[in-house]
Amino acid sequence: QLRGPDVTARVSQVARLPEVRRWLLGVQRELGRAGSLVADGRDMGTVVFPDAEVKVFLVADLEERARRRLRQDGVADPDEAAVRAEAARIRERDRVDSEREHSPLRRPDGALEVDTTGLDFEAQVQRVLEAVAAVGR
Repeated sequence: QLRGPDVTARVSQVARLPEVRRWLLGVQRELGRAGSLVADGRDMGTVVFPDAEVKVFLVADLEERARRRLRQDGVADPDEAAVRAEAARIRERDRVDSEREHSPLRRPDGALEVDTTGLDFEAQVQRVLEAVAAVGR
């Protein structure tokens, strides 16, 4: 469960380790050499694939992100206290990831920014496809 609560709670701690980042960078770039790759991660467009043909930076408001994370973790109808607590965890992870020395979280140069607030998964995919198609025109 890559998006499960146990992994999510620890990913920033592991991502701070330079030796882990170096190893992953090699593996990820090797996968990218085959082409036609869709990669998801906080440093895909800045560090791993800075010269990618298309880079998309997804954003959504904090409450939306918290609700999505809780639903992903199996909480069908989270109460406001749970949403606030999850939002605080996300805010802290964003802060830590933005301030880390190696591969900090930031919007990649030249990335298409797509706001997914209020969109379900299918609508998010459609919005990204529309943004990419608009660039290709």
